[in-house]
Amino acid sequence: MKAAPPFASIQEMAVFCHQWLNETLMSLPEGRNFSVALSGGSTPAALFDALVALEQEKTAVGIPGLPWHVIHFFWGDERCVPPDHAESNFRMTREHLLGPLGIRDGQIHRILGEREPVSEAERYATHLNAVLPLVDGFPCFDLIVLGLGDDGHTASLFPGHEQLFDTDQGCQAVLHPVTGQARVTLTGSLINRASTVAFLVTGASKADMVKTIKQQASLHERLGTLTAPLLPAALVAPVSGRVCWLLDEAAAGLHP
Repeated sequence: MKAAPPFASIQEMAVFCHQWLNETLMSLPEGRNFSVALSGGSTPAALFDALVALEQEKTAVGIPGLPWHVIHFFWGDERCVPPDHAESNFRMTREHLLGPLGIRDGQIHRILGEREPVSEAERYATHLNAVLPLVDGFPCFDLIVLGLGDDGHTASLFPGHEQLFDTDQGCQAVLHPVTGQARVTLTGSLINRASTVAFLVTGASKADMVKTIKQQASLHERLGTLTAPLLPAALVAPVSGRVCWLLDEAAAGLHP
């Protein structure tokens, strides 16, 4: 993914993402699918709404839409709740993206949050191994979209989960450190085998954490292991070297 400027609105961000997806999908070899692991949260929901609106605007005037049929959808993490639960990442994506676009069930690979977490982490890892190409023994996504928490977590990799960036497991059952809620997450080891990783962050409340993560990641890249522990998001360093920050102007610190 090419470098992205800070965006003045979620609509501008959607235009950038739509253009990038179009260029990427059109360049795929015949018969090749595109795999993306999505994030939950209010920012992805807003971006999905803007992407759907943009797609509908284009097709309404006879401009071909994206070849959505070649995209297979996965998740970077999921809360251990039923798929119709208000906190389900799958439900949010279905309502804001998959449903409006008419995505077929065969393109959807959800984490089954209603199942026992440890066995579901094992099942999802096995599924990913079966349907995705492998890099260093880990499933390789074409794109993983990540959010950024106020505490520096990403996916469901919270402070204290740093060991999950150095594991032979692709998925893990974890507990939210504050609420104790069970979740299933991709590990840092798997995330770092993706072809491209994109952080999606909006809002002035995230500006200081974005700056902190970028500083920590830069130091880690230049100096290697540091004496001070790094926040999980700063440990995202895909072997491909392709990390893109999709920020609005507020999250980029351009507004007081």
